[in-house]
Amino acid sequence: MQMLRSQGDEVNKNQREQLYKDASNFWGETAQKVAAIEELSELMNEVAKNINGKNKRGTEGMIDELADCRIMIEQLEQMFQVESHVEIRINQKLEKLRKIINGKIDHIHKGINQ
Repeated sequence: MQMLRSQGDEVNKNQREQLYKDASNFWGETAQKVAAIEELSELMNEVAKNINGKNKRGTEGMIDELADCRIMIEQLEQMFQVESHVEIRINQKLEKLRKIINGKIDHIHKGINQ
């Protein structure tokens, strides 16, 4: 496989889907599910470092972990054959968020600053 070097060397949707299938076939679905858990955990740790000021890698660490998680989430969507369903749910949740922000729905956010 040719290494991607820059933004111009993008992998198209069909190539991504094939890479995800190849990864599942190579390592197995269970291993890929475990890898997804590990990547999500690494993102969680990166966010925690950002909050507590112990982030030594700057934005590079966050970029890496977000990219890893997006890749793994896309693999899981494909594995469970739910890509279109997830898109529909995202749109529903974004519409709910818009209503909350615009005051059309009451919502108590249990955030850290409240």
